[in-house]
Amino acid sequence: MAGLCSNSIDGETLEKARRELNEDPDTREQVIADFRAAIEEKENDPELEGVVFERKDSPFLLRFLRAKKFDQSRSLSLYMKYHTIRRDHGKIFTEDDSSANLSHILSSGILYVLNGRTRNGEKVVCIRPEKWDMEQDPAERMIRTVLLILDKLLEDEETQVHGIRVFEYFQGIEFGQLWKFSQTEAVKNGTFVKILQDSTPIRLKGVHFLCQPWYISLVLTIVKPFMKEKLRQRLHIHGTDFTELHSLMDTSLLPAELNGTGPPLEYFIASRLFKDELGEQGGGAEGVVNQNEENEQ
Repeated sequence: MAGLCSNSIDGETLEKARRELNEDPDTREQVIADFRAAIEEKENDPELEGVVFERKDSPFLLRFLRAKKFDQSRSLSLYMKYHTIRRDHGKIFTEDDSSANLSHILSSGILYVLNGRTRNGEKVVCIRPEKWDMEQDPAERMIRTVLLILDKLLEDEETQVHGIRVFEYFQGIEFGQLWKFSQTEAVKNGTFVKILQDSTPIRLKGVHFLCQPWYISLVLTIVKPFMKEKLRQRLHIHGTDFTELHSLMDTSLLPAELNGTGPPLEYFIASRLFKDELGEQGGGAEGVVNQNEENEQ
């Protein structure tokens, strides 16, 4: 009964899923069925009033099981938090979160997804805060856009298994921009951290700060108390030393801005992931390929 995995997932990845995530292809479908039944038992819970479980299909549920290493209890908790946080933070989630509505941010040069994968198989999302105009696009809209990108990447089973890394590229950021970001409600009350850490079915393998100014400590001082120890240990502060970065990922896959031999960062604009939905708006730089037509490792 191994039919749920797509043909795109290779034997090495399946072995990694078995070894690291406790995934057994022979029992996977039954585990998902049991997980779905546990969710359905929760649907009439008074504490979940106003919560709508829109998706209970197998591919969607598999994301949560993989994120929590097939632990039913932890997977169920994550699934519940995924939905309750959408009920409890209406300011973030009530607006249209389609790629068409968020196309401005997707095309603005703030968010990128690199081609290929790290040597460990992770996908890389690159963020360039310097390009963020918070007057035009408040933090709530940025959070929705990041989640839209993550959801798109999680359609790929390889990414579900291997995970995602985030590169924060701070070149050109000004003190005023970081200060304004540090004072947003989503940062001060830890909402952004809680959404990524506790309410999204991803394996977040690392957050890398690149070319960061000294005043990045303003933000870290605020957000670190909301981070679990596991996430704190996955923060990497590189400055302008990209040695560790180059050991993590082949330099041919890194943009010139990160001392790679690949094309400029703009080539990897996030809107290219949604070119089918956005049409010409989603094309990115000329010659950009679809994420499934990657130059692997």
